Amino acid sequence: MPIPKSILERIETFRRNLDSYLEPDYKEARVRQEFIDPLFSALGWDMNNEQGYAEAYKDVVHEDTLRLSGVGTTAPDYSFRIGGTRKFFVEAKKPSVSLKDEVVLLGRPLPRGFPRCFALITACAPTGTKGRELKSVALTVD
Repeated sequence: MPIPKSILERIETFRRNLDSYLEPDYKEARVRQEFIDPLFSALGWDMNNEQGYAEAYKDVVHEDTLRLSGVGTTAPDYSFRIGGTRKFFVEAKKPSVSLKDEVVLLGRPLPRGFPRCFALITACAPTGTKGRELKSVALTVD
């Protein structure tokens, strides 16, 4: 699948205006609205429940509450689901936040050396499987 034109346009906008996005007053909510939501919409995710699914079957749940044993509760910015089953999470940060300065995501320390980015995608093994490791990838701009 080629990269959708709308995604390429968002990447170019981010590159072109990076200095202003690094300002402390550029908020996380704006990153979500201007970049993350359009990115996942272009990839076919129903970001605003346009299909009208019941809560249990939405493609994307914003601020989904997770209860993790030994950690407590946490709420990643996005929980992406298929058929009601969580598949991966996205934790958004404004570009002025360096992820290496963020201490914990979903109850786990972040690996050292993460660059500045506008989203961190984290996937977790399904409940009931061995090895509940979290796998993460950052969406960055070179």
